[in-house]
Amino acid sequence: MGSPRSSTAADIGHVVTRIRVRRARARLALRAAAGGDAVAAAEEAVGLGQQMPLLQPLEHGQSLIVLAEACGLRGDRHRAAAVLRNARAILAELGARWYLGAVDTMLQTVG
Repeated sequence: MGSPRSSTAADIGHVVTRIRVRRARARLALRAAAGGDAVAAAEEAVGLGQQMPLLQPLEHGQSLIVLAEACGLRGDRHRAAAVLRNARAILAELGARWYLGAVDTMLQTVG
């Protein structure tokens, strides 16, 4: 049996995998233009990230970007913009330039 620290690390790793699976499902739904399914999967990814004992900001920011895309597909531009602003704040704090560029481009599209 591992130490409490290794157990927590394993738990976090499993949650991150589940988050990535939900994001992948959301992206597949986006490609199929299934907005409702995309929003549901992206919301699950965001929710899982928020439940982690140690927040993973890059994972969270990526999940928010996918959620914003899904909201945009459903025509909910106001929610998409709000989610993107949240993602931008997280990614700016990390200095994640590539993601910031993508978010800024998306913000110009949704307003």
